[in-house]
Amino acid sequence: MTSSSATHVHSSSGKPKTCLSGARDTTRAQKGKILLSFLMTRSIGRSRRSVPGSNNAAGSRFKHAAAGAQVTRAESPPYSRIAAAYASIGELDFSRRMSHWILTALLRGDVGNMLDLACGAGEAVRVFRNAGWQALGLDKSASMLRLACARNGPGATFRRGSMQQRFGVPAQFNLVTCMYDAINCNLLVKDLLATFRNAHFVLAPSGRFVFDAYTPRGLYLAYPEGWKLYARNRDHIVFSAARFDQRRRVGTKEFIGASRMRKWRLWREVHQVRAYPTKVLMQALSQARFRSMTVYGWPSGLMVSPRGAENLDRIVIVAQRGEGRRSGSDSPLCDTGKLIKRGASFTFPP
Repeated sequence: MTSSSATHVHSSSGKPKTCLSGARDTTRAQKGKILLSFLMTRSIGRSRRSVPGSNNAAGSRFKHAAAGAQVTRAESPPYSRIAAAYASIGELDFSRRMSHWILTALLRGDVGNMLDLACGAGEAVRVFRNAGWQALGLDKSASMLRLACARNGPGATFRRGSMQQRFGVPAQFNLVTCMYDAINCNLLVKDLLATFRNAHFVLAPSGRFVFDAYTPRGLYLAYPEGWKLYARNRDHIVFSAARFDQRRRVGTKEFIGASRMRKWRLWREVHQVRAYPTKVLMQALSQARFRSMTVYGWPSGLMVSPRGAENLDRIVIVAQRGEGRRSGSDSPLCDTGKLIKRGASFTFPP
């Protein structure tokens, strides 16, 4: 994003207004530093154990550091610094619930090999391994993979890689999953298609690809404008600020936080996700050569039509691979840009 770009937001009256994102981001950063400074100082004052040897002078020093430029300069790649706080702030609950739903509602006692794309802290791998599955987790964040390995213990397998690129896994999987709106991290249509084709490529005949996704409506509601306290516990304080680009259906969430790792460290991350209409997801899956697709509402788990899915906040799609053998066009290294037909429903800007 550039500092001169204009973004449309909604005021409290519901009317759209336009503001410069650069000026707004500066205000956000200032507010975030003030809020973080205030809350962190209170945490230090309430518990002498919050920081080793903490006292009023320590609180003043942290308040001064949090209010300075140190916060904005602690820029980190997505899912790097926040990984330390990930498990302790409730971010594993969704993957745990969805994994149990897949096992009970879809698989019904079947076992096999599964691959979890964008596995994060490895909660889905843990649940499926406990159910007797051979599970492999894939994620591009080294910090998240270290957390996943620590949580799963010996015997768990994880690999670093991107879901848009060739996985480099030799096995054919009975199941490929992508949970907790990770599919929305594909900000470009060509990346979405690449992910779907890669999932299709590593599936065994009749294997299934299961993922959840924000709908445009759900993403809009999940990314309200402004700052909020995202999480707070003994070792982590995290604020988040969200904004939603209605034209591109892209949500941006900025995290400013402090984590105690021997000493308190300030950090900042920016995450982006993009919502696609259900029709676009279904067409992309079809072009990736999936044989059949079924849409479910979440958290109800009830089957819905693609048109009805647009009235929901989040959906789950189950796509099944055909029984035929692979052809040359199934290669994950195909030029996915050639799959997009001019004038088709892929109408979002790149």
